[in-house]
Amino acid sequence: MDARYFRETLKKKGHGITQARLWIYRELTDAHGPVTPKGLYGNLLRRRGLKKVSLNSVCLSLKLFESLSLVFKIKNGPETKYQLCKIERHHHHIACKKCGNVAEVSFCNIADWMKEVKESTGYKVVDHQFNFYGICGACVKDIDQTESMVNYDKNWT
Repeated sequence: MDARYFRETLKKKGHGITQARLWIYRELTDAHGPVTPKGLYGNLLRRRGLKKVSLNSVCLSLKLFESLSLVFKIKNGPETKYQLCKIERHHHHIACKKCGNVAEVSFCNIADWMKEVKESTGYKVVDHQFNFYGICGACVKDIDQTESMVNYDKNWT
């Protein structure tokens, strides 16, 4: 996702484009995978020398970015990480239950599901959130054949 799209999305939804939000966006852009709010905050202090941004501001900004589908939140047990979305249009995610890496999936063909939901509940679907969880190719190679996948399920909520 480029900075133009990031700014337009904030502006279109009525949110200010603050310097702190831009710094957080840049850190997410530079990250090599998902990051924790504390890790992101530490990077802002270390790499950018920012003392005006608090950990609370980072957490609130990440929550806002998630609500605007600009970042994806990955929860593994007590740890929560965020990753900047690369695809600007509607998309979904698949997260590795072993290492936490995330890939984006650009297709979304759920018309039949939406029809079934409407028929069974009476609701008209206006939005949805759908994520996949699995084991990435790199981790599959590392998994011992005797290891149970149940070990990965217990940490994910």
